[in-house]
Amino acid sequence: MREGDKGFPASHLESMDLWPEGFPDARCCCAHAICLIPWTAPLCLVHFSLFMKRPISYLALALAMLPLALSVAADSRAMHERFITIDTHLDTPSSLRRPGWNIMDRHNVKDDFTQVDQPRMVEGGLDGGFWVIYTPQGPRTPAGHAAARDSALQIAVNIHKMLAAHPAHFALATTADDAATIAATGKRIVYLSIENAYPIGHDLTLVKTFYDLGVRMLSPVHFAHNDLA
Repeated sequence: MREGDKGFPASHLESMDLWPEGFPDARCCCAHAICLIPWTAPLCLVHFSLFMKRPISYLALALAMLPLALSVAADSRAMHERFITIDTHLDTPSSLRRPGWNIMDRHNVKDDFTQVDQPRMVEGGLDGGFWVIYTPQGPRTPAGHAAARDSALQIAVNIHKMLAAHPAHFALATTADDAATIAATGKRIVYLSIENAYPIGHDLTLVKTFYDLGVRMLSPVHFAHNDLA
């Protein structure tokens, strides 16, 4: 690294006595940090090989780093599994409307643009989340509010049908404590939320209706005005 480059100036690096005599150009841009961490030393060998123009076999480096990479990956996964991992916004309920779409099948985002199903939740270590009842904003008219209400209720029903069809894999959560209880059983956590309060319209009694269906989070507005926000 030379004067004017981003990071530590060369004079500062030299004062740290990190460089062997006779190799003024053998400065790794991350040496002030990364070389001090033993398990990242192979990375600096790559940098040194580039800056010193003395190539080191990348295959040998890759082989040397493989056990380390596997160990780090295993440690990361083990740490991840110790936590309860919740996604606060799952749009998956919109997929439950699709004919023939099954939450228990492993789908591919390239095929149907979905990102969540039971197999991928397990593979990715996602314990559950807030399954969204989303309604795009429409006309603020009696007919518009009625259509939005009916659509939101149908999405809520579809979520409950999923829960009823797969009780060994999913469970409804309605309190904060439910998350840990459900996760301990290996099931996926299902909180219900509403994105956009358009379905409420002028009828605030619907808040209680959706609460009774398990909804525990409601965002007042989404992208456009409605009668609540």
